[in-house]
Amino acid sequence: MIFHLHKQIQIISQYYRLKTAILKTLQYSLDFRFYKFLGHNKSGIYEIQPKSSVKPIFVLCDMVTKGGGWTVIQKRFDGSEDFFREWRDYKFGFGNLHREFWIGLENIYELTGFQVSELLVEITDRDKIKAYANYNRFGIGPETDGYPLSILAGFSGDAGDSLTPHLSSKFSTKDINQDRHAIHCAQVYLGGWWYAGCHVSNNLNGKFINMALPEAYKFKGLHWLGFRGHEYCHAGSRMLVRPVQS
Repeated sequence: MIFHLHKQIQIISQYYRLKTAILKTLQYSLDFRFYKFLGHNKSGIYEIQPKSSVKPIFVLCDMVTKGGGWTVIQKRFDGSEDFFREWRDYKFGFGNLHREFWIGLENIYELTGFQVSELLVEITDRDKIKAYANYNRFGIGPETDGYPLSILAGFSGDAGDSLTPHLSSKFSTKDINQDRHAIHCAQVYLGGWWYAGCHVSNNLNGKFINMALPEAYKFKGLHWLGFRGHEYCHAGSRMLVRPVQS
């Protein structure tokens, strides 16, 4: 009887060691669908560590939208956070994961620059109607190249493709101009973005005005050309990424 009891204790001990090892391995997984596999179905803040990063980071995970497993890299819904910021802020990120935020270009590069990733853009209009643009290939380059929008392909969705015109564009902020236009588009359009020129097809980090745009702010608000046009300022947006499953 003592032998059998000892055997059961060994089995239980091995089980918990294995479970701990699995959880430790997945603690820093970039694909939250693994967490769902283990029964962690709740959206919220998780700790991950991209392979190229020297330390882990905290990110907001969406376990619900379109299959779940997404890392949210941008979120806007009430205008509480100022998105007209300088390069350093856009590089390292700003805001509050519980509210509005930008995760940071360096983090986006670490999440998408070393593995095949997809992007989901969610737009919410002032009537709380949501539209989506999904790209099954998405990635940006390193800071040494200007954090360019280097990979974008495979569009689908009901929001229209308003990001492809920005493909290959470098990122610009109000203090660093890397666009292809003679004037400083980030200053003109009051945001930080992959501005290809000053006739932008979207401006997700532009001015937040949850109303009909005054004449002075036309084209400068949070807009997405394929969903309500240039002159409409949306009530919210999210950008989400996840690894593409092979």
